[in-house]
Amino acid sequence: MLLKTFRAPDLATALAQAHAEFGPDALVLATNEFKSPQGLPAVELTVASPRAEKWGQERISPRPERSPGSSLPPTGAAEKVTDPICEALVAAGLSRDLVERFARVTQRDLAPATAARLAVAAAEAIAALVPTTDPPFAAPVVFVVGPAGAGKTTTVAKLAARAVFEARRTVIVAQSDVDRVGAIEQSAIYARHLGVEHRIVRTPDDLAAILHRANDRTTVFIDTPGIGRRDRERFSATESLRHVAPLAELVVLVPAGLHHQDAREACDRFSTLRPTIAALSRTDDGSRPGECLTAIAERRLPLGFLTTGHRVPDDLEPATPQRLAALLLRAGNPGTGANEAHK
Repeated sequence: MLLKTFRAPDLATALAQAHAEFGPDALVLATNEFKSPQGLPAVELTVASPRAEKWGQERISPRPERSPGSSLPPTGAAEKVTDPICEALVAAGLSRDLVERFARVTQRDLAPATAARLAVAAAEAIAALVPTTDPPFAAPVVFVVGPAGAGKTTTVAKLAARAVFEARRTVIVAQSDVDRVGAIEQSAIYARHLGVEHRIVRTPDDLAAILHRANDRTTVFIDTPGIGRRDRERFSATESLRHVAPLAELVVLVPAGLHHQDAREACDRFSTLRPTIAALSRTDDGSRPGECLTAIAERRLPLGFLTTGHRVPDDLEPATPQRLAALLLRAGNPGTGANEAHK
C-alpha cells in the first residue's frame, strides 16, 4: 500500500487528483486546510492506495519488528489496511508502543474496513493516544515557556492575534525575557502591529500590577526567556512569576525537531511550573515529529496547538486528531511527495 499527500486549492480538486492516480479504491486518511505561500486557501489530502503494486510502487519501509511480548490483532482485512499507516507512524518517530495501541484501536473500530470508516477510526485512535485541548485564546493569563529557540516570542504574537481577532479579547503582552538582545524590541513590534498593550516584566511585582489592572475581558500573555537544562537563575525568575498567577494556563512549547529523549527532558524541565498545555513548534522543520508527540503523550499533557513558520497569526493551528494524523503520515512518507497547491 502507498501513502501520498495531494495539495490543491479545494477539496474537490484534491480528491480528483487522488482518484486520477489511485482510482476509486483510494482511501482518504486525513484532510487539512492551510494557506499557500501566496496566502490563498488550499487543502492537503493524505491518501492511501491499497493496490500500490499496480503502479509499480514499493512498500514504504520494511515492517518493523515487534518487541517481545507485544501483540497486535490477528491478521485480517483491517490489519492489511492499517499496516502501511503503522509503518509510516513508526517512520515519523512515534514509539512502537503507541503505534501498536493505534493499531489495536483502529482495527477494533474498522467493521467493515471501508475508506470512510478508516479516516474516522484513525482520527479516533490518534485522539486516544495524544490528549488534545483548545488553544488558550481566551484564558485570563497565559504563560509560554520552553527551551531557547523554541519560538516563544513569535508564538505569543500568534496567540495574541487570535485572542484579539477571534476571541475578541483585550490583550496585554508582558515580556519577561529582559536579558536577550532584541527580545523586548521584537515583542514590542508585534504588539504595536497588533494594536495591543506591551509591558516589560522584571519582577513579580511588575506582573502583579499588570494583573491587577486587567478586567474579565483581558488576556495577559507572558513571554518568558528560553531556559536551558542548567539555567537555574532564569528558571527561578520564571517560577517566581508563576507564583503570582498560580491558576494561569502555562504552555510548554516543544520544538518538533527534538529527539525523543530531549523532548522528554524539555517536558520534565518545566514540570514544577505546573504546565497545563503542551504545544509543538516548528513542525515544518522536524523530520520525526512523532518523537516529540511520544514524549508529550507519555506525560499525558494535553496538546493545544501546532506552529509552523513566522506568519502572524496564520502559522498556528489547533492540534486536532485529524491534523496530527496528517502531520505524522506526511513525515513518515518523505519520499512520496506532494502536489503543489494552485499558484
